[in-house]
Amino acid sequence: MDTKDGFVLKINTKAVKKKASRIKKSVDELIYGKSSWKAHKSPKRTYTVPMQTVKSISTKTKQANWFFLSLAVAIVYFLVKGRMNWRLPSPFSFRRKTKGRVVRDRSLGGREVHIAPLESSFKARAATSPLEDSSEKAQKVESSRKADKGSSFNPPSWWVEPPTAIASLAQKKSAEMQANALLRSMLDARLLGSDFPTFSLVEFEGLCNSAGIVINVEPTNSREALFRAGLNAAIEAAVSGSSVLGGKKPSAFVCGLAVCIGLDRNRAATLIKAGVASKCRSVLLNCAAQMRREESGDVLLSLMHVDSLLHAFTPEVNAPETEVLAAGLVSRISQKERITLLETYKSAGFGHQELFAELVGLEYLPGSS
Repeated sequence: MDTKDGFVLKINTKAVKKKASRIKKSVDELIYGKSSWKAHKSPKRTYTVPMQTVKSISTKTKQANWFFLSLAVAIVYFLVKGRMNWRLPSPFSFRRKTKGRVVRDRSLGGREVHIAPLESSFKARAATSPLEDSSEKAQKVESSRKADKGSSFNPPSWWVEPPTAIASLAQKKSAEMQANALLRSMLDARLLGSDFPTFSLVEFEGLCNSAGIVINVEPTNSREALFRAGLNAAIEAAVSGSSVLGGKKPSAFVCGLAVCIGLDRNRAATLIKAGVASKCRSVLLNCAAQMRREESGDVLLSLMHVDSLLHAFTPEVNAPETEVLAAGLVSRISQKERITLLETYKSAGFGHQELFAELVGLEYLPGSS
């Protein structure tokens, strides 16, 4: 640096800067202290986020959480209630994929049962031999059932075997299609809470036996429920003497129905005997109540119903059903009342007097009146 006197002054800038830095450091130590000088020298940087952005992120997170929670609840609900059409794959589901449908049976307390398709029997028959007679197939079905049961059929006195039908192959196919459609409509109506209509049962039995075909109703509880409905209709027709069975006798109708639905004959006979005994029990208990109310006309009418039922389905002597019925009546009706019922039955001239005496638990004396 030039001066007025002509001298040049050289200044060491590095030393000045170093000296200034030391002075600044000592001043900072005096102000902030020695320990916090370094922190003051390099403070941490902070960033601020707008509050609107924070609220938007929080709202979207809550919406996503509620969506996934609702989806999980819906999946659990449908799996528990069984409202979905699909099934869990193995090993969670062991049900085989078979044709047919799953329905709820009211007689089993709403339990789900599998119903095989009605067309399967016809397709199986057509695939085996289209020229084979349906009556021969029915005999094969019955023979296989007897072989499974391992016992022969001893028909009661009232059992009526359906006559052998003579029909062409086209007539049998047509009758089988109509019978399957009628059976499906009856089963669907029953699932909706209705009973089997009597006129549908009469038409179904007539179609099957006129063409000599057998419609295997599955499962077993549906087959027996249909037969019980026909049995009740036959018993009511026998009691009232009505002609709602298409002009057939009650025994002929119910036996034909058992054959055309593929029900085992031994099982059908057991159900018929039990149904007749139950009806006799209810009528005789009603007779005792009417006699206590001194309604002699109604007593005679009820005894006539018993006579009609014994005429249509005559029980065997010393049958197990009769013994059970007599044992139940002895505890409900006094001996004096049972003797009065027997004397009234005999004085009215009804038949099967010995059987009636066995029903009420008394010994029959032919000479007394």
